[in-house]
Amino acid sequence: MLERNLMANARAMGARLRERLEALKAKSGILGDIRGKGLLMAIEIVPDKETKAPPPAEDQAVYRIIELGIERGIALYSRRTANGRYGEWLMGTPPLIVAAAEVDEIAELIGKHGESRADSRRLLLRRNSRRYFTASPVSEK
Repeated sequence: MLERNLMANARAMGARLRERLEALKAKSGILGDIRGKGLLMAIEIVPDKETKAPPPAEDQAVYRIIELGIERGIALYSRRTANGRYGEWLMGTPPLIVAAAEVDEIAELIGKHGESRADSRRLLLRRNSRRYFTASPVSEK
């Protein structure tokens, strides 16, 4: 860890990731607060950025977003407070050895979940096409 200067890389790449996520937040209709330290990042999911109210718990929005992420090549995990009643979060933890190009790719993949406000809201409001994850991590068989 010390020989490869991984702590400095985590600080630098974490700052880069936060910067990219904040830029996505400005364009997205569903990305709320961005929180984290170093490479541990959390993204709040909100259907209305004005009120910052969480999506209805029964929608299980983060699970649909996680599913889309897996289809597009990014593994995210969720943090639902009180079964979504107090908020839904996507979380990501790139490895300490992540490079700048990989951080940019991660942000690009997250951004594809809803490049416009209308697309983002449509993603959260689509109730009839849900599949739920029952375990993590997802493995191919």
